[in-house]
Amino acid sequence: MDYGLTGKVALVTGSGGGIGHAIARMLVQEGAKVVGADLDPSQLSALGGEDQILPFKVDLSESTGPAAAVDAAVDTFGRLDILVNNVAIAPARDSFLDVSDEDWRHVMDVNFMSMVRACRSAIPVMKSNGGGSIVSIASDEGRQPDVFFADYSVSKAAVLNLTKTLSIEFGPSKIRVNSVSPGPTRTPIWDRPGGFADYLVEFLEAKDRDDAIDKFVREVRRMPIQRIGLPEDVAHAVLFLASDVSRQVTGSDYWVNGGTMISI
Repeated sequence: MDYGLTGKVALVTGSGGGIGHAIARMLVQEGAKVVGADLDPSQLSALGGEDQILPFKVDLSESTGPAAAVDAAVDTFGRLDILVNNVAIAPARDSFLDVSDEDWRHVMDVNFMSMVRACRSAIPVMKSNGGGSIVSIASDEGRQPDVFFADYSVSKAAVLNLTKTLSIEFGPSKIRVNSVSPGPTRTPIWDRPGGFADYLVEFLEAKDRDDAIDKFVREVRRMPIQRIGLPEDVAHAVLFLASDVSRQVTGSDYWVNGGTMISI
């Protein structure tokens, strides 16, 4: 399918790896010009030439970080049509009681306030361009309780709520605002040393990471599809929402979760 993204300018936060990297890669493949904002954007330069991709090193948890990324898009490519709020951290917790005030602040700054600040900077630019599309990565954790991720889940619930609020206010300005809620998706957060996969190996008494993830999918989350998601699964939904193919879609949340939540 031709998404009609050739020449569009996109900012993708948290694009150094995982879901964000897959989104940036697919946007470039569709002809968009992409600013990839991340603490470590070193993997992004391989996606295309300087006229296609701008790796932008920035700490998006800092109050000025998201605005700097928006400014980089405008300064480099002259406009901003698409904002993808993807940056996030998801520390595994043994208990709610283990989460300190500083833990709460840091998770909310990275996962939620980065969205707030990026939207606050991007929306005036989009209005001056005649419209745009904002897609934020939420999570099925934003709708269901999970003792492993109390602070992460709360931050994603906030993403879901703000998405709908912005869609109402800025719809008349031809700015569509949607979210995508992945279920379990195998990203570097899972596979890095000490990541969630290692946590599951111990918790589920598994042989190795693959065995732990399989048990998690089948026995803990009981996913009907019985496979963990991949970053590309999420990226396909983001491309649809970023493009004018979805011109009648706003204020929506698309589930890419393998059936972990069923709703009628």
